[in-house]
Amino acid sequence: MKRRNIIILAVITVILITGVVFGLVIINKVKKFDIYMAEVEIHEVDLNTVKDGTYAAATDAGPIVVELSVTVRDHQITEINLLKHLNGRGEAAFAIIEDIIEQQSLLVDSISGATLSSTVILDTVESALKQ
Repeated sequence: MKRRNIIILAVITVILITGVVFGLVIINKVKKFDIYMAEVEIHEVDLNTVKDGTYAAATDAGPIVVELSVTVRDHQITEINLLKHLNGRGEAAFAIIEDIIEQQSLLVDSISGATLSSTVILDTVESALKQ
């Protein structure tokens, strides 16, 4: 009986430690994201200064991670490929890519219901174009 109690106690201890570690990881990601969102500003990029080519960038904003490439031809954004987008429920933010290409601008409205993911995508496109 004592051996069974020791095993149960060990299992409970492992579960508690795992829960604490997981909680700390989540708290760290939320803090990182709060800092990122407080500091991020989207600026217009003068496409007349961007040479033809494909530019890649990545942003790790804690719970939202974006990797993408932006293709520019004749000073126009012709394509944005979202290579990675880790998010909660931010799939709706994909629509911002069409808005950027259509308006040839980063000063587009965020996608309602996916404001945070939209902001991270915009910031990553800006980073790619400013290389």
